[in-house]
Amino acid sequence: MIRVDTRAIVAGMLDELPNTFRTTWLESAWSGAHGSAGLHTDITHVASGATIREQSFIANAVVAGDVRAGSGEIAGNIERSVSLHPDGTLQVLHDELRLAPHAQGTGFATGLNETAFARYAAEGVQSTKVHAGYTVGGYPWAKQGFELETLSSEPGERVRDAAKTIRGIFRDASEKGRISPIELHRMRSRLYEPGKPITAETLTSVQEVAAIPDLGKRVLAGSNWTGVKPIDATTPWWRLTRAASRNPSGVDDAMRGAAALGERSESRAAMAQARVGVEQLLPEIVRPKALSDTLVGASVPGSVSIVPGREASTRISFTKPSITATVRMLVRDGAGHDRGTLNVTIRDVADGSLAATVAHEGGALSRTDAAALNASLADSLAGAGVDDATITIRKRSAFGEWLHRTRTDD
Repeated sequence: MIRVDTRAIVAGMLDELPNTFRTTWLESAWSGAHGSAGLHTDITHVASGATIREQSFIANAVVAGDVRAGSGEIAGNIERSVSLHPDGTLQVLHDELRLAPHAQGTGFATGLNETAFARYAAEGVQSTKVHAGYTVGGYPWAKQGFELETLSSEPGERVRDAAKTIRGIFRDASEKGRISPIELHRMRSRLYEPGKPITAETLTSVQEVAAIPDLGKRVLAGSNWTGVKPIDATTPWWRLTRAASRNPSGVDDAMRGAAALGERSESRAAMAQARVGVEQLLPEIVRPKALSDTLVGASVPGSVSIVPGREASTRISFTKPSITATVRMLVRDGAGHDRGTLNVTIRDVADGSLAATVAHEGGALSRTDAAALNASLADSLAGAGVDDATITIRKRSAFGEWLHRTRTDD
């Protein structure tokens, strides 16, 4: 049987990924005192990890804490998250920053963001995202250079989507009394109208709205929108990882190899390379594709078939090192009839072994088929290095459905 050193696996994975997922960086990125009142952050929660699926790979982190005065009094709270998306985009989300009334206007938020943005750029972060909507949140984010997030890939559609959103922001401001109906009417010529072309006068940017004296601030105060701001990072994250520092030429080789395979961007190529590096560190049985294949291989010819259902995934926690692989497979009898699903979970345990739980749900097999499937699953998992497996298969009898349970512990 195999023994898993989860801490060593996590350390190796972090070498392949941006430094923004290391606990030391997460604890320090938003630290320090800022503004005239000496307010500082006290980080109380950090969690980070990665999820590998058969067709994709992501990493994420969440940081939360309090904003405190020099006396220790709580003056607010902060939450930030970091995401490495499947396309290789490294992004920070400013989830929340709430300050008590006496802490507002002290320059804390401005100082915090200036320091944070410099740290983002140093680690190759490509953009920052906010959900504007708390009190006056929409206005200062626009003034700081955030622009509306639009999901369309076509430039003309992105402009149209932005214009539609701004039209909605103005209408909301009128309905909630932040601007008068007369003020809304006066802006009509600059707001998007369905069926009419977008001109140079049409408002398509929240920064344009923020620049309108007095009215812009009132329109955006309390407005709800999602904004994105590009980060001017001089070096991309994939050239700043520890793995890259040990083998700089390997990064260039990976980029050339990915380009030859038709990768459309360096970030996608870097992500593909990171996935390979991360997945190779895992025991084979908890690699998503290998887990699915192992279970398919446990089918009993002529009796019970196991076929892929929901895509397998493996979650690796960095802050509290652990590995959890899950998958849902479909069960069919010898005649091809659906006989429920198999929900399979494999975890690392304290002694370095792997333990599995297999639960059959939503159907039942004959007594003979249930016993055969149970034995085949136990053999397949043991052969793949799983020390302990609890397998529960539903079976039919003249008295109804029963559970056939086996526990293996080598």
